Amino acid sequence: MKAVLNTTKEYYKYSSANVNRTGSPTVNNNGIASGFSSSNFLTLPEDFAPGSRTWEIVFKIDSATTATGEYFVLANSSSRGYLPSLTMNYASGFSLFLTNNTSGWSICSLRAMEMPTQYPVWVRWRFTSSQYDISYSYDNANYSIKNSQSSTTAYNGSLSKIGYGTDSGDNSNKPFNGTIDLKESYIKIGGGIWWQGAFFETATELDYYKSKDVKKFGVASEKTKKYFKYGNAINAATVGSPTVSNGVASGFSSSNFLINPSLIFTTSQLIETVICFSCTDTNSDQSIVHNWASDGLTNLIEFGVGNGYIRCYNFNNSTHSNLFSIQPNVKYWVKQITNNNVKSYSYSIDGINYISSPITSSVVKVNDKLAQTGLTLGCNTPYYGAPFTSGSIDLKQCYIKVNDVEIWHGTFAEESTSSDYDFYKEVTKTYAIRS
Repeated sequence: MKAVLNTTKEYYKYSSANVNRTGSPTVNNNGIASGFSSSNFLTLPEDFAPGSRTWEIVFKIDSATTATGEYFVLANSSSRGYLPSLTMNYASGFSLFLTNNTSGWSICSLRAMEMPTQYPVWVRWRFTSSQYDISYSYDNANYSIKNSQSSTTAYNGSLSKIGYGTDSGDNSNKPFNGTIDLKESYIKIGGGIWWQGAFFETATELDYYKSKDVKKFGVASEKTKKYFKYGNAINAATVGSPTVSNGVASGFSSSNFLINPSLIFTTSQLIETVICFSCTDTNSDQSIVHNWASDGLTNLIEFGVGNGYIRCYNFNNSTHSNLFSIQPNVKYWVKQITNNNVKSYSYSIDGINYISSPITSSVVKVNDKLAQTGLTLGCNTPYYGAPFTSGSIDLKQCYIKVNDVEIWHGTFAEESTSSDYDFYKEVTKTYAIRS
């Protein structure tokens, strides 16, 4: 299955400037900044301090007034000494001065040596790890390097002021006397966008500043099978120290058994329970599994062995019912179905073919107690005891279903192969189609 590749447009318009303001510089509804002075300027949300990483600074200059001197576009926040700065000198175009000290331009003293020939102009100041350079572009796509200076020395200071700075030579205030379009101004550090001059919000095709093509890929899907096998990690808590090896539990006593307290049942549910076990003594009274309410009388899941039988306990007359005759050292699967307060039983010696017992047992409700919490394996504690001392339970083969949905298995499943598995799931895989 292969779908068609579609390309659509998403539209955006200017929302707000991504800067802090000192005083009252002008930022109009289109993100154009102007009106800079020593008390009216912008600052970056945080200081630009790239350290040893490469960086790129681009400002879109919409206009500038010809004059004499240095006029700061971006500058250090300090007011004394030699300053890192990005300036416009009307005799030589835009400039880049960087230092790591206060005695001279120790890193870079670079002028474009060319005034822009038109406006708007995108001015790019850049450190590539091997040189500093200044470039102009008149379409925000094709940049022409106007001057460069070889250097591997990184700038360790910081820049933050937009539109104002102080000249290190004469300490005069030098606000930028042009306009800056924040929508298309940005800073990259290490190749990634670190700052953008404006925030944008979604717009319509009739009211937008910029758009971008978005590819909506079609999808292909296929069904595959994932295979699983029940492992050795048991899905029950141990009380005391029963023996657990390769998913088989044994060594039960009144103080050593398994329990899963998180299982909750009600008499309105259809409950199917399968327990796989074997034992050496079939005559002693031993409990294999039970689920009782706190009063010890209401039982939804319960059976054991005794007198050579698999048997269940009848609370209404305090007697046991013999369900099936069994032999020592034989592996049995016993299935109990609880439905409409009646428990019915069947057994299997291969886990596939079951023989039903004609005997059923009633669910006894005391004090209208309907909810049952917890499942105990290997002992009928704490109410009666009768531990399964002679038996073992193969937890890999044990499960409980409620309304035909498995809610518990004796061990956890692990992903396996198609040649060695207990069950599989059909999985639908979806792929993006790019061409």
